[in-house]
Amino acid sequence: MIHNARSLNNKIDDIMLCVKDRNIDISCLSETWLFSQNSPITSTIKSHGYMIIHNYRSNQRGGGTAVIYKSCLKAQELRQNSDFTSFESTCVSFTSSGNKKVVFIVLYRTGTLSKVFFREVDDLLSHICSSSDDVVVTGDLNIHFENTNDKRVKECTDLFVSYGFKKQIHQPTHINGGTIDQLFTFSLDKKIIFSVPEIDSIHKFGSDHFPIFCNVQVALDTKYFKQLTYRKSSGTKTTAFREELKNVLTEIDLSGSFGACYSQLKSGLKGVLDLHAPVVTKSISVMEEAPWFDKEYRQLRSQRRYAEKCWKKHDKLTDYLLYKDLCFKATHLANQKKKQYFHRIISVSNNNPKTLFRMVNKALDHNQQQKIPDSGKGMSELAAEFNKFFSDKIAKIRAAMGPEPPPEFEDFTGSTLAEFK
Repeated sequence: MIHNARSLNNKIDDIMLCVKDRNIDISCLSETWLFSQNSPITSTIKSHGYMIIHNYRSNQRGGGTAVIYKSCLKAQELRQNSDFTSFESTCVSFTSSGNKKVVFIVLYRTGTLSKVFFREVDDLLSHICSSSDDVVVTGDLNIHFENTNDKRVKECTDLFVSYGFKKQIHQPTHINGGTIDQLFTFSLDKKIIFSVPEIDSIHKFGSDHFPIFCNVQVALDTKYFKQLTYRKSSGTKTTAFREELKNVLTEIDLSGSFGACYSQLKSGLKGVLDLHAPVVTKSISVMEEAPWFDKEYRQLRSQRRYAEKCWKKHDKLTDYLLYKDLCFKATHLANQKKKQYFHRIISVSNNNPKTLFRMVNKALDHNQQQKIPDSGKGMSELAAEFNKFFSDKIAKIRAAMGPEPPPEFEDFTGSTLAEFK
């Protein structure tokens, strides 16, 4: 999903419900309006089984870019060596099959469109494309790409095309008709397929930009997954299945012992099942869900998804009104379940400060992750820094001990059990 949210602070629940309903793997957002690295907003995102990597304005309101992705995906932020002044950005690298890198870059540009912007974008692309197999650049560039004859539009498009990128969005993305949100894609081996973006002009989530949904056919590596084994019974021919079951019964040698008859029956039935409903093993990613999502809430979400399908299929006003009513009820119920959950935790842990502090830290997204070294550095550089830290620590301890020689100890001659008594 691509979207200029114009503040996540007042609509994060609605956006995350949309992300969950559509089973979106990666969302690229601009104008997040977040004010810190960790906040109740980031905590809400993580409670839905997703993670967020973002950059924000620390000195003024507005702006900000973010990449929200499923917590099971292997991702790391790519830090840039230079500070760009003409746009805000967030770069995240995902690992795909074959240990290849797929980089998602979210850009947000404001102000006057100058040569500085094109120069800095050129620097960014030259750095990313030289070390990545596949790159996706998206965001709100505030450039009207529908004006194909405009000199600045041509210059921007030609810059991306020179690196092998392809422009994907040609429809209006703003309520006033402009195509100012854009998606550029680059694939080194041409194996990643990007579908035609779907622009949703109905659900704006309170923004003046339309959310954009597109399908990227690439197998991303996951950190957590489990194996499911089941029999694939779809497409089974009922008549043939019945006939073969009858044949199994008629082929049993009833003159033998009970054990022999049972073995023949078991072997015959297994052979028929393996033929008509073969065993299939599937790996699925494991995602955490918010603890307050219970059966009642899941049923309401299911009703809402069904109402949305009916509305999009028949395009009737009554279906649309029913869908909007269920959207409101689902959001309201989620907030109510969340309040009930925290109220219950506080009531049970009234005399347990440790549990209360843990709950507050989780709600504010404080101390949720272990601090790790800068992922932008190479392994050899990290190893050198790690070695230097302990070498310096040992040197400081030796220096603090002074020049005095160590004390002399007498040789230990041993003791007998009688001496201990």
